[in-house]
Amino acid sequence: MEATTTHDVPASAEPPRDLLKQQQAVVALGRRAVAAPAPALLLQDAAALIADMVAADCFMVAEVDAGGEELALTISAKQPDGSIAETGSLRVAFNGQDSLAGYVLQVGHPLTVDGLVDDSRFRDRLLVKHDIRSALAIPLCLPQRSFGALIVGSRHARFFDAADEVFAETVSHVVTTAIARCRAEQALAAEQRLSAGMLHAVEAIVLVLDGRGNILHVNEAFQRITGRSLDAVRRRPVWDVVPVAEELELFKTIFEGLCQGIGPVRFEGNLLTESSEKRRIAWSLNTVRDAAGEIESILATGTDVSELPKQPGEGFAPAALLQDRSDDGGPAPQKKPAPAGAPGSVHEERRRQQRRSYPYRQSIAPVLHGELPDPADFYPVQCNDIAAGGFSYWSPRPPESATIVVALGTPPALTYLHAQIAHITRVRKDGKWMYSVGCSYTGRAFY
Repeated sequence: MEATTTHDVPASAEPPRDLLKQQQAVVALGRRAVAAPAPALLLQDAAALIADMVAADCFMVAEVDAGGEELALTISAKQPDGSIAETGSLRVAFNGQDSLAGYVLQVGHPLTVDGLVDDSRFRDRLLVKHDIRSALAIPLCLPQRSFGALIVGSRHARFFDAADEVFAETVSHVVTTAIARCRAEQALAAEQRLSAGMLHAVEAIVLVLDGRGNILHVNEAFQRITGRSLDAVRRRPVWDVVPVAEELELFKTIFEGLCQGIGPVRFEGNLLTESSEKRRIAWSLNTVRDAAGEIESILATGTDVSELPKQPGEGFAPAALLQDRSDDGGPAPQKKPAPAGAPGSVHEERRRQQRRSYPYRQSIAPVLHGELPDPADFYPVQCNDIAAGGFSYWSPRPPESATIVVALGTPPALTYLHAQIAHITRVRKDGKWMYSVGCSYTGRAFY
């Protein structure tokens, strides 16, 4: 008879793996992470899951405190009745010497330790106190951010192999991503609460617009002054809500210039309230752009200046339509709003260089879509005055664009210059409403 041979399996031999069971466990953890439980509970669940799948005796969760200076260590183990109970805790300095968790966060990748007591790279009092001899540690970190670590341990000498590391690291990625998302959402919510509080605390009108000019949000001051609720104006184009009818085209021109990158924009205009009361508002508009330079939103703030004295005969008086500039093209000093006619008001001299009367008709053409206008697009305007850096002219309608080309001189000896609209003022002239348009030269145009 042939003898039957048996092989003894040492106590430290690796247990058989069930890969399907591991995959199902990761899926279950992922579903739990999507439900956004408290980070501490998610960490406990993840560490217990790893310990169960790799047949470890206990597990440790290490969390980085809010100040990033300490690690809170908590060790847990399965009890005889099958329950899991915390068996010890400790706070240690966040460094690579006082704990295995700190060391694995320092190296930034999973780590197996076969002889924990004799390891000279770090000392871990909590693991040694619980007679842990072998351990598998996984960091929970992103570039420039550390959340903590998960550690599973065994009270007998054993070897955690590459398959154990891969499974534990998979779990760590699920947990790290979930915690990072949770903290980002909490920070965003706190920032939004702060912004909303500040938005409604200010006395000035505030509107938040999208890149197409649709209203996303308004503050309490807007609702109080206009009598219109957020629900009544949300998603409506701002020019359907803010300007009065006779100033609609000018408001659109201002908005287009802002979207083309010219800003911040400051001007004054009339606003019609829900009760048909006309209020004069000093507006300031500016864009909020992302890293690629695309418009994320547009912020419009307005101060009610209806009670300030106005210049006789003045209707609409925007100050520095496209930028705070002098007419010679240089930046003008920032000014606080002031009554019309006072220093710093829209009627103050804006040029640094002396202007002189220029009662001649010259031709201009709008620059649309950044293209040089065709010679046939030029039309004559009545000039008012001129300086070395710019000129002004009269027009029965607001400009069609934020920039123009002007043909100075007498044909055929014409000089073509690019000019940027610097200010627009609507005034009564010879019994009619006219626009006084000031321009700053920006360079030569060649035909």
